[in-house]
Amino acid sequence: MKDKKRTRNIVVVMTLLGFVFLIGIWYLISGILISQGNYGLPYPHDTVATLCYLLFGKPGKGTWGAIGWTLLRTFIGWAISFVLAGIFGVLAGLFESVKAFMKPLVAFQRTIPTVAVVLLLFSIILGSGKHAWLNWAPIVLVIFVIFPLLYESFRAGVTNVDPGIINSLRIEGGVRKTNAITKVLIPEAWPYVRSGIAQTLGLALKTCIMSEVLTASSATKSGIGTLIATARVVDPDGGIANIPAYAILALLLMIIIDIPILIWKKPKEKN
Repeated sequence: MKDKKRTRNIVVVMTLLGFVFLIGIWYLISGILISQGNYGLPYPHDTVATLCYLLFGKPGKGTWGAIGWTLLRTFIGWAISFVLAGIFGVLAGLFESVKAFMKPLVAFQRTIPTVAVVLLLFSIILGSGKHAWLNWAPIVLVIFVIFPLLYESFRAGVTNVDPGIINSLRIEGGVRKTNAITKVLIPEAWPYVRSGIAQTLGLALKTCIMSEVLTASSATKSGIGTLIATARVVDPDGGIANIPAYAILALLLMIIIDIPILIWKKPKEKN
């Protein structure tokens, strides 16, 4: 018990030291750049002050609206990915033919550069003349990136269900019946699915913000990525001092999303 407590204390101390080291490196790099007349990376305390102004000062309404749009796009894309991955992942775990059918698609999604997909979507939407569709392009990209990960979580979970449970289901009437899937297989596969959820929510947010940066235009509802892309224009001095503040804002959102997932996951692991 004492060893566990000591180990936990060491982990906490080392985490704090790592955070202090990171801030120290930031101060060092900022100091070097600023001494050379480059103000692209302000000091951490200046970044925090800028973030507070962007959230609670004159631009606050636009910033909070951008947060709302980014979170909306992220969760819509993630939810669609989860539903589709659940359907096809379970089927792939039960049927080798479905697994073989899905294999090229999943491999394609995993290997193609994400930026290429964004630029292709951007070109298609601009070519159609319906620029308002750019509002939903980040959702498509989130689905493209997240679906393979959640699909593998469902498929692996079903594939690795205890053979004894599978044999019992066969004796009682079949593994592929609806009741067997919803009441036995999916609950048994849930540890894999839970792990997939924990891995993909933060990634979905990062993917959405990246897509917003690349598809930013006057026709889109501003998300955090849009604010990052237009920071130089918005800043009356023509600088990019707001970008680190928006980056910190994105980081805080990812922490806010991840912490409940980690808390939810921890007691499950103990059980």
